[in-house]
Amino acid sequence: PALYETGAVDEAFASLNQAEQILRGIGDKMGQANAWYYLGHLHRLSGNHPESDQALGHALKLNRSGKLPGGTVVVLNELGALRLLQGRPDQAKTEHRKALRLALMIKSEGDRAEALAGLARCALATGRLDEAQDKFEQARQIFLSIHAPEAAAQVDAELRRLPPR
Repeated sequence: PALYETGAVDEAFASLNQAEQILRGIGDKMGQANAWYYLGHLHRLSGNHPESDQALGHALKLNRSGKLPGGTVVVLNELGALRLLQGRPDQAKTEHRKALRLALMIKSEGDRAEALAGLARCALATGRLDEAQDKFEQARQIFLSIHAPEAAAQVDAELRRLPPR
């Protein structure tokens, strides 16, 4: 991801593909799942939605088969973001709801806040402004409580862009 952020997109993909091959070779399922997740994330950011879908599918399968709920919840939230970009807000909402349930089960407040922010974006995409505001505010409060000021600031920016009620 750091390579991607500096504009070295091709190098980022090459490094992640190489890492995934190495991790597969040594049987590190968790590492493989993470490599697939980051590949899916970068493909989503690059607008390569079919490739993102495929990579995230691999990540989800590896996380579930390895009984890795922390990885699973992150992938579910990423799938929700992807589904929303694909113009499928109902499917996005389903993914974020799954992520929210799992985050609550494993007591992961950061993932819970991410799921709530995702649900807010789904509500916004379907014109449910009150629900969007409520979910964004819940996410913001959680981000502040876990000392994640950058995430809280992002949600604040999204709240400010909501049309007045």
